[in-house]
Amino acid sequence: MGGPAFWGIAGSPISHSLTPRLFSVVGSSLGMEQAGQAFIEAASIEEFESKASALEGDLWLSCTAPLKHSPQSRLGIPGPEGINAINQLMRSG
Repeated sequence: MGGPAFWGIAGSPISHSLTPRLFSVVGSSLGMEQAGQAFIEAASIEEFESKASALEGDLWLSCTAPLKHSPQSRLGIPGPEGINAINQLMRSG
């Protein structure tokens, strides 16, 4: 089963996050090829875009504060009605 080139976490702070390791465990259980672990420390959507653009290939990320409240308008991604937060982002390519 295919998977992303990278999976991980984005936001600030993120050093405590187990998300990239959890993605590895789940991916392994599903028979997915192992991906690189991405820890994108970013306090703004601009900083996130700059750092994420350096990673080539598909990217699967969990978003934490403050990013989880900012990608909707900037990236054109609708969040759940009344929630104004996104927990997961996937970039293809």
